[in-house]
This record gives sequence, structure tokens and C-alpha cells, in this order.
Amino acid sequence: MDICRRFLILSVQYTFGDTYDVDENEIANTWNIFAGSALSDAGGCKVAAIRPTSLNKFIIKRKNSLVIVLVSYKLLYDSNIDKLSGKLRLCSSQLFMNGGADYLDDIIEKLTKYKDSVVLYIHEYKNIRHHNIFKKYKNYINILQQHSRGPFTYNIASLYKINILRNLKRAGFFVLSLHELMSLKSMKLGKIIKLRPMAVNISELPYVTPEDRCTIRHALKLPCDKVVLSTYVGTPYIRYNRLYDVKGSHFLPIIINVIKEHLNNNVEFLVFGVSGFFKDYLESLGNVWVFPRLPRKDFLTYISASDIYFPPAHSDLRFAGIGVAVMEALGMGVPVVSPTLIHIPDLNVVNNIGVVTPYLKSVDDAVRFARRLLYAVENLSTFRPAVAREIVKKFYSWESFVNDFKDTVENILKIC
Repeated sequence: MDICRRFLILSVQYTFGDTYDVDENEIANTWNIFAGSALSDAGGCKVAAIRPTSLNKFIIKRKNSLVIVLVSYKLLYDSNIDKLSGKLRLCSSQLFMNGGADYLDDIIEKLTKYKDSVVLYIHEYKNIRHHNIFKKYKNYINILQQHSRGPFTYNIASLYKINILRNLKRAGFFVLSLHELMSLKSMKLGKIIKLRPMAVNISELPYVTPEDRCTIRHALKLPCDKVVLSTYVGTPYIRYNRLYDVKGSHFLPIIINVIKEHLNNNVEFLVFGVSGFFKDYLESLGNVWVFPRLPRKDFLTYISASDIYFPPAHSDLRFAGIGVAVMEALGMGVPVVSPTLIHIPDLNVVNNIGVVTPYLKSVDDAVRFARRLLYAVENLSTFRPAVAREIVKKFYSWESFVNDFKDTVENILKIC
């Protein structure tokens, strides 16, 4: 059975709000849209990706064969929006949004006319605002995936969500990590639970040789005779009277100082995702380039120019899996030093593609991480970039994601 011929897939994501002004193209780069692109472009599926934005209007557009529906947080306009897949039409009466997800119910109800021809692919399913959808469409095929937050706990709010999710008759869960998989299994959620992180389009990731890397550096005005180390983190904030970032940016000063103590002026650091006071502080350390925001294409170019990519993930990130940026680095043949490499399905190849470290919690952990990073720098010639790219093709490519999605839907149909 061809899943993509039979079903319309609705890839739906709710986000809590955008913290900066973005244009219509930037705001479309969210998990449900990435997943929708994989299913439509690589899988040939009919997909509509729906999410809210800070833009005060409806936007319906196409990205290749993917239909994208961007909806205002605050207001649904009173109009016929567009035709979807030739026949389905989005209509809505004017509705004031007060932080709920009624717009999702409204749009999905108009699209999901027949439960045997629609698959709901819900992203960030732990968001309580989605649960009206789960109640209304409990007999539909649901694929659920969480991209943030830790596992459920046994408080009242979590138990409420768990009971609703248990009532889904035909549900499959995609999980990012073994931690999350074991947590969901212990709660007996879903007919199928599969270790399936997000995927990358391998055709967008050039395989970079050392010779290519120097050419790229010249274009970026980076030196070819220095070690270039890159990482993507976040701007830290105060938590419990200390700086904190789940991606580990608050560990960077320690890591940078340890590396510079050994390599002196022979190293350059590229740090992405940091802004404000911490950007200024990191740059004051010397030999540190900080980029608050870059278009994805430019970000990938800088990563491809790096000798090593090193996300110093905090232990709170252990449920989030390997990470898309790590997949992208490996796909371009860049070695990785990170705790998240523990999620590689074939641990026998890890030594060929980078260095796995423990997740970080303390200053001592940051020092140990820096020493492992230094070890990787001193042993760059031992890594095998071609193996790294093959790992990405096998486990993290769009094609592998589409195959897993189709298999999951087929297995749900067999079971139910």
C-alpha cells in the first residue's frame, strides 16, 4: 500500500511565540515544516504544514510541493483562504486568539473530513493546548513527536495529559532519544514507539575535503593555518542565581580558555546563537567570532569550514537526541565532539566520526569536555569523514525518515 497516495498528512506545530521580528520565509523554518518538506519532496506525499506566527495575517504558500499554512496568533481573518489539494478549502470566522489553540481545531476540522484519509502528525504534543485535537480526532492515525521538554512526570498536569494520550486509538510516537523511549514505554503510551529524530536533506550538505575547507575559509576570511572550532548554543539566562543554557553556552568561557592555554593563538572559535552581553563577553576572550543569527545556508557554510563542531550540551538536554546541527556537521564530513553522539544507533563507528563525552553539569565537567575537545584536535587525522556522511545517509537522511514514517503508518493500520 502506498501511504502517500492514500493519505493527506497534516504536519501541525504549536509554538509559544516568536521573540524577534522575522520575515515570512524565516518563520517557516520550524520542525513541522522541515518534516513536511521531507515527506512531500523525498516521499511524494501530500502534506499541509500548519503553525502560528507573529504575523498578523494568514499566509498560505507552497514550498516545492509542500503547502504551508501560517496563522496569526491573535486573529483569524473572516475569509476563504485558499484551496488545498484542489478541493479542500480553509475557511474561518473571525476569532480572537487568547493563547489557546482553537485555530488549530478550526483549521484541522475543515481539512480532516474523513478519518481514513488523513494522518495527523503533531509536533510538540505535550503542549496542553493541543489536547482538544486529541479528543476530537482520537480515532484518526496520529504520529506524535516532541522536540523539547523532558519526560512526563507524575504530577496532576502530566497525568491528565497521559490519560488523554492513552485514549488515542491509532497513535505512534517518534522519540528523539532512548531516555524518552523508555519513559513512554513505562507509561504504555501508543501502539508504536520508534526512535526517530528529525532528518536532514543530505543533498543540501556538501561533502567537504580538507582542500575544499581552505577554499571556503578564504571566502569567509578565516585563516587556513589555524584550527577552527564551531558550536551552536543559546544566550544564557539567570537560573538559581547562575548563568544557564541547556545547550551549554555558559560553559564556553571555561572551554575556550582551556583550549587557548594549549593552542595559544593557533585556534579560532565560531559561536552561533548568542547575543547581548554574553556575545560581547565571549568576543572579549579573543579569537572568538560570535553570530547571533545567520541564514541557514550561511550557517552551514561556516560549519563546513570548521575542523570540529562541538556542542557542550547540558545534562538537561539528554532527552533531545543527537541534534540536527550535529547531523548536518557529520553529513559534511566535519568531526563532532559532543555528549549527543551517544545517540548514534551504531556506537561502533563513533570513534571514526568524533568523540563522545558525558553531558555537562559543572565547571569540572566543562574542563573535562575541553580536554576531550583538545584530544580531538590533536587527532584530527584519525577521523573518517566519509564514514560520518554514510551514518547520516543511513539514519538521518530525508529518505530514512520517509521510510520510517511510512512503515509506522502501515504498522498502525495492521495493528488497529
